[in-house]
Amino acid sequence: MAEREHKLLVLVIEDQQYHLQVIERVLAESKTLSNVVVMQTAEQGLDYLYRRGDYAQAKRPDFILLNVHLTDGAGATVLSMVKADVSLRRIPIVVLTHLADSDAILASYQHQCNCYVIKPQDLDHLDEVVRAVESFWFNIVTLPAK
Repeated sequence: MAEREHKLLVLVIEDQQYHLQVIERVLAESKTLSNVVVMQTAEQGLDYLYRRGDYAQAKRPDFILLNVHLTDGAGATVLSMVKADVSLRRIPIVVLTHLADSDAILASYQHQCNCYVIKPQDLDHLDEVVRAVESFWFNIVTLPAK
């Protein structure tokens, strides 16, 4: 397997604290990531991506892990805005959410998510799911160059 030219920057947009702790722990163990940036609202995530306010010097993420069903109700907005923006749309977005509803899944794919992953109820299994996402997207998939 070829070495990456640079370590990856992942933007996680998640508001469920227990899920966030698992995600951060698993990603912190990764050997391919240089940094994991966490935002807990859609507004913060968009501010980061568009380099607004406190995030004026933010680095562009290589990958986004997004809960489209954030408490603020705007997770799907992040997905649709990023995929509609020519300067951001090539960033892969994996939807990681609890909702297994077929309409929610279809809507996410219609907004061009790269894949839709359903969070298991059990946090131990969430650990396994996040590891599988990390392994596939950061060790097998070739991501676009900056």
